[in-house]
Amino acid sequence: MKLIKKIIFIGPVNLGVPPKGGDEYKNQLAVLQLGLIYDLKILDTVGWKRNPKLLVRMIYYLLFNKLFSKIIISASTLSALKLITIANVFVKNKDKMVYWVIGGELDKILLERTAIVPILKRLKSIIVETYRINENLREMGFLNTQKVSNFKEFNTGNLLHRQKKESKGTLHLVFLSRICESKGVDVIFKALDNIPNVICEVDFYGPIDQEYKELFLKEIGDRENMEYKGYLNLKDNFEESIDILSTYDLFLFPTFWKSEGHAGVLIDAMCAGLGIIATDWNSNSEFISDNGTLIKPKDAHSLERAIMKYFENPELVVQHGNASLENVKEYHISNIFPQYLATLN
Repeated sequence: MKLIKKIIFIGPVNLGVPPKGGDEYKNQLAVLQLGLIYDLKILDTVGWKRNPKLLVRMIYYLLFNKLFSKIIISASTLSALKLITIANVFVKNKDKMVYWVIGGELDKILLERTAIVPILKRLKSIIVETYRINENLREMGFLNTQKVSNFKEFNTGNLLHRQKKESKGTLHLVFLSRICESKGVDVIFKALDNIPNVICEVDFYGPIDQEYKELFLKEIGDRENMEYKGYLNLKDNFEESIDILSTYDLFLFPTFWKSEGHAGVLIDAMCAGLGIIATDWNSNSEFISDNGTLIKPKDAHSLERAIMKYFENPELVVQHGNASLENVKEYHISNIFPQYLATLN
């Protein structure tokens, strides 16, 4: 009888609760897959900085790390580096440690936090989501890095009925992400100031940052062609949520958030059959080619021109939307997660 290997998974999970961000969404999918193969111990770090009991529990298991064949750390960059620093104290065999990177700023942060670089170089592997980060880490002397994309679980059989058909008239645009300034929401407001209402309208989905809430709701309330539609539960009702997204013409993603990696919402947009207007920011260009248009970050005129291009050429809505449907198959969990599993061997 073959023994099942024991592994530890450290990161924000919040299993059984709708995820609050891309890190929890990805980790929830990951632990469900890992649990099918391994004897899995989850050390959920949600709230760990405010809860000493969680830290004590993590140290307890790290003290007995000899019982486990691998230790996976999967969290946003700053949290992950803190967790790795703690684990480094207790885990002598660094070949046990695997870092699944979430976000797109590890390479930038390590230029300043050089003290942790030697520790990271001793880990078994560091898995990043984009070619840009992988190449930058290689230039810094890392030999243990590998690029593996973000992923989603979806029904590929539903992609066919989301194919776009050409329609003329008002463009129905959608924004799905955390609602805050650094995701480019202000850029959308400024761009639409110069576009007649008859040309386009925008619906917003996602959690609103508390400090941005008053300004956002005021802007929405003052405009006839914008509406806040609340929250889409993509974790528990993915296909239904994607069907809602598929009723739109284009997906807006004018982000300039510093930690943008392979954003999961880009996979959502592609799964919905939407052409994407996104900023040429961090690694977005790796995921948007024949399925969308790249614009300058923080540039409302660039966004305005992109919207008008689709309005004046409605066939592009169809072409880019159908290209998204074809390209998204690459990011299905069945294609990507085996690559993550391979990093544990």
